[in-house]
Amino acid sequence: MSITSHLKKVRFHTLNNNFINYIILYTTIFFITGNYLSAAINPSLILTSFSGESLGNASVVGTQGFQFTVGSESVLLTQLGHWDHNLDGLNVSHEVGIWEDNGTLVASATVSAGTVASLVDAWRMVSITPVILSGNTTYRIGSQTNGDNYAFTSSSGISFGPLNSGIASYDSPAFLFTTPGLNFPNNFSSNDRPNANGFITTIPEPTSGLLMGLVGLLIAIRRIEK
Repeated sequence: MSITSHLKKVRFHTLNNNFINYIILYTTIFFITGNYLSAAINPSLILTSFSGESLGNASVVGTQGFQFTVGSESVLLTQLGHWDHNLDGLNVSHEVGIWEDNGTLVASATVSAGTVASLVDAWRMVSITPVILSGNTTYRIGSQTNGDNYAFTSSSGISFGPLNSGIASYDSPAFLFTTPGLNFPNNFSSNDRPNANGFITTIPEPTSGLLMGLVGLLIAIRRIEK
């Protein structure tokens, strides 16, 4: 075998091995990061149920919701929704928003009329670009309620999901009447107003196994690139 043929053979095996190494490397990265992100995007409703509500007139103009404070760990907000009184669709579309306690809008969405939006428990939910809600931070969530009956009830009838497990804590009902459209609900009420809702989830911390795997991958990349 000539020297030229030998060098071509060595070069072919080197390229082939590197190609295989890159496939293994990036496939591993894909599965590690994919599993991590799928764990993060696994939302549950902020508000799970309520009972004993009274119905507000559909002609009332305003934004109604509640104030809550995120726990020590940040959470991910992935959907927003509006209460569907009879579970049979909304008469009109409703804007839903979430604000920092100083009135800064963090995220908003429009829930379409009818049954277009997915029904989750008693709320019509729509997806949004995921937003991180910072730990130890107070937020207000509210929806524009005119056009459909809205609910108000005492706190004893309210059942919160993540809010009862330390992820966040319920503070107070919040509302703003007489102003059309979606507006920061800057008033507080003695009656809870569970018309707006959202999906939140904790953001998982990297496990030691994940960190070790990433270190190993970085070492592998260094070795391949030498």
